[in-house]
Amino acid sequence: MNLDLFKRISANSTSSLSVTGMAKNCGKTTVLNYLIREGAAAQLVLGITSAGRDGEKIDIVTGLPKPAIYVPQG
Repeated sequence: MNLDLFKRISANSTSSLSVTGMAKNCGKTTVLNYLIREGAAAQLVLGITSAGRDGEKIDIVTGLPKPAIYVPQG
């Protein structure tokens, strides 16, 4: 079975999902944005929360711009 990540998660009737990682720059935000985009396209109601350092535009460790998280209105 060759399903993309969102379809695999949906196929398991997952009601809650956490995106975590042990390192910087390993793709957490990329995966989160993908799941948000696909969930919105599937007309799912999403609840999104975050823990840790939030809101800064520049990464405190690397000094580089942080990637944005795109959350649809509603």
